[in-house]
This record gives sequence, structure tokens and C-alpha cells, in this order.
Amino acid sequence: MKKLLFCTLGCCILFLGSAIDTSAQLSDKFLFHRGWVIGNYSSAPFYYAPDTTYRQIDDTLSYKNSNGLQLGLNWGGRFNVYDFSDEQSITLHIDLVGTGFVSSGLLNETRLPDLGFALQVPVVVNFNIGHMATKASTASKGFGFGLGVEINRVFSLLEQSTFYSEAATRGFAQTATASFVQPVFNFGYRYWNGNDLARELNVQFGYGKSYTFVHGTSYRPNFRVSLHRYFNY
Repeated sequence: MKKLLFCTLGCCILFLGSAIDTSAQLSDKFLFHRGWVIGNYSSAPFYYAPDTTYRQIDDTLSYKNSNGLQLGLNWGGRFNVYDFSDEQSITLHIDLVGTGFVSSGLLNETRLPDLGFALQVPVVVNFNIGHMATKASTASKGFGFGLGVEINRVFSLLEQSTFYSEAATRGFAQTATASFVQPVFNFGYRYWNGNDLARELNVQFGYGKSYTFVHGTSYRPNFRVSLHRYFNY
């Protein structure tokens, strides 16, 4: 009975030790960050031509968007999918970016401002070299670059205006969606700051989404610069 008890206790200790070791190895593959972002953003374009019931002297309204200023915060994490060495790896990054933006576009020939909020979720696969490639890296500087997709949801004050209301309820209308997915490319420079904190300066380009209307084609490109602070490295 005592032998069985000791064997059972020994197995439990070995299992617990193995589980702790596996958990520690797994935690070494995760990094988390927070930071701020600045960039450009485009609200949704539209084209509206009312039917004869509502026809006026100027019977068409077309809003062609342009790039605007975007400011906000960024939270995210990454997981090391594969480590080639202590200084090279492939990682999966998922961020949540919340921003406010101000932009302007052409309503026929008149500039019309727009305010709003945007939520963006980029999912990117990166190749990393040097600093922060893995937690075992000894490099003081590093780089990362990769490709992915980004989910966008825009909350525009202009979309709540009478222009959008009329476009949705009267006559002929073509309106862009407030939700879209775009391909993105990003490049990051990693370094230690003066307080020995791991930082990353990240630049992301988004192709945006194009919309072909009667009056022409509108694009929704995206460019963003983020400064990340990693707090478990």
C-alpha cells in the first residue's frame, strides 16, 4: 500500500513538474504590447441621385473621400509560431486598434469635413530578426516585417447625416460599406529605450478598398505609424 502511495505521489510530482515546464515554455512564446498610433484614414464615399419625386436643380450628390488624420491607441500580442534560432523567428500578430479620425472629401465641388471612430484588427504573420525575435535573443536591435489582413469598422458622423439617410431611402444610390477587410504590410524596428524597456516602431500600409461609382472610383488606403511598448519581455 505504501509503495502504491509513493508511486502515485511520485507520478503526480513528475506530471506537475512537466506541466509547469510546458507552461513556462509556452509562456515564452507570447509577447504583449500597448501603445499609440498616428496615421491617415478614409471615410466611406457615396453617390446619390434622387428620383423624380425629390429631384432638385442640382439632382446629384457625390462624396469622394480623401485621407484624414487618425489618432488612437493600440493593444496587441504575438505568438512565436516557429523559431529558427534565438535570433530568427516567425510570429503571428493580432492587434486591436481604436482611433478617432478627422477627414474631408469633395461633396460635388465643395469640401465637406467628416469626424468618426474606427476599430481595426490586423492579423499579420511576421518574419523577425534580432531583438525580440525570441525571448532568448541577445541582440540590442531587431527588425520584423510581414503580410496579413485587417478588419475595419468605421463609425462616421457623416454617415449619420441627411445625405446618407436620403441615399438609403430615396431614388438611386451607391454607398460604400462601413465594414471592410484590406490586405496590409507592416515593418517594425525593435530596440531598447533609455529605461531598458522593449520598444517597437511599427509602420503599416493598407491597400484599402476601392469602390467604382457612376462618378468615378474612390479608394480607402490606410497608413499607420505605431509605437509599441512590450511589457513582458
